[in-house]
Amino acid sequence: MSARTTPPFRADHVGSLLRPPALKQAREDAARGAITLGDLRAAEDDAIRDAIKMQEDIGLRSVTDGEFRRASWHMDFIYEIAGVQKAGQAMKSVFHNEGGDIEFTPSGIRVTGKLGMDHTIFGSAFEFVRDNVTSGTPKLTIPAPSLVHYRGGPAAIDQGVYPDIDEFWADLGAAYADEVRRLGDIGCTYLQLDDTSLAYLNDPAQRAEFARRGEDAEHQHETYIRSINRALRDRPEGMSVTTHLCRGNFRSSWVAQGGYEFVADALFNELNVDGFFMEFDDERSGGFAPLRFVPPGKYVVLGLVTSKKGELEAKDDLKRRIEEASKFVNIDQLCLSPQCGFSSTLDGNSLSREQQVAKLRLVVEVAGEVWGTLSSPLRRLRRGNAPSGIVLRLADRGLLGRMRGIWGARGAWEPEGEQDGEDGEAGCPPERDVEPGDQVPVVRGDGTGQDDREDGGAERAADLLGCPGATSRWSCRPPSPASCQAAALPRRTCAPGSSATSRCGPTRSTGARMSAARSTWTRFPLTCCRCRST
Repeated sequence: MSARTTPPFRADHVGSLLRPPALKQAREDAARGAITLGDLRAAEDDAIRDAIKMQEDIGLRSVTDGEFRRASWHMDFIYEIAGVQKAGQAMKSVFHNEGGDIEFTPSGIRVTGKLGMDHTIFGSAFEFVRDNVTSGTPKLTIPAPSLVHYRGGPAAIDQGVYPDIDEFWADLGAAYADEVRRLGDIGCTYLQLDDTSLAYLNDPAQRAEFARRGEDAEHQHETYIRSINRALRDRPEGMSVTTHLCRGNFRSSWVAQGGYEFVADALFNELNVDGFFMEFDDERSGGFAPLRFVPPGKYVVLGLVTSKKGELEAKDDLKRRIEEASKFVNIDQLCLSPQCGFSSTLDGNSLSREQQVAKLRLVVEVAGEVWGTLSSPLRRLRRGNAPSGIVLRLADRGLLGRMRGIWGARGAWEPEGEQDGEDGEAGCPPERDVEPGDQVPVVRGDGTGQDDREDGGAERAADLLGCPGATSRWSCRPPSPASCQAAALPRRTCAPGSSATSRCGPTRSTGARMSAARSTWTRFPLTCCRCRST
């Protein structure tokens, strides 16, 4: 595990920031004609330069313009798509908070012509960030194509233009693909598609609303996933793409609730993005169990720090939640961020700019303590540098933190003879950081999963690193060239009570490592190779 050099980063953020009071005033002045649009642009430029400096100063690797040139995180973009117009009738959304409900009524949309891109939407806004960053990676956020449909549904699409809904989806995908290509041409290497629909559809109430308007609520998320994949079909080489799932974010209020279970399998395994920004800041977000569907090679940015309240989270609480999430997906596939942006509209959430900065700094500090300092202690485990005749005891998946002193002093060096496992699984050496060419100990055993020990043998780490999909760490036995295909095996889901063949020997899926009835094998890389019922 280590800091990441490509997006998503270990410490990241969604994108929007609280608008400075001077910028809000400039917008109001421009709206009533007291200043020119050029004056407003200059005020935006100044505010964005300050925002860029703030993000870089606290150590964020991704840098946005805070969405300072927008009134809304999504509608400003959608209205610029060729073929889309503002509707005369406003849309109504009801948001909830601890004090009650509030209504948000932006202008609606209507598709009145063939969809397309006649210019690069937000292109100049991105170029400004690109030209002003000094150390960070400029990131652009745009709404996912599904939002063009979600807001109005079939009723918002002129049937004379699109009598066949498949033609609508084809043109929308082509328009977005053109936008992605254009953004690549101007140097965008970090693109985020913000999507509320895939989060909303986890809520039974939202699916019921879809059913009332005559749509297939049980499969709508799959249609939306395909629409995003069409948008990304020709994405430029070197462009990292993430998506952010949100249940609503307006003046510290929300719309939908419910965990990710309903969409998780299709979301993680079918959506062709590199990472997922996901809300996990309160009970309405559900638990981490859906992360068991995350395949190797994809990343989840845990939105554990709320952007809706100013109270600062405790570091230990965040670390414990990261540990909990790591029971379902390898900790090396996790990152940290606030749960949403701080100002999805001009209004912003109910916290101060100082509290906003403190939360972003907290994300950077916790990510550094969890991921940025993990590799150095492991260097002591290289052959010839590790204490003789000892191994690390594996208590549970939390070893990734405890052995490195992050979550406390638990986990210890113990004599080889005291090594054991749990739930019928043999005790195995921990994951180890190695470099190409390093000699690494090999675990030998009789194949039963019992009494596996380091026998002093060695294999070169290059054998491991040459395997497709492998990392620089190994568990139990480094894969040899003959078993390179094992390195790319996905996690298998084994029903509780079934048995599995693992690289440590046979074991039974009891779910005891996680919480009751969890059945996905995540304890070690390469552990679950085949499941069979018993």
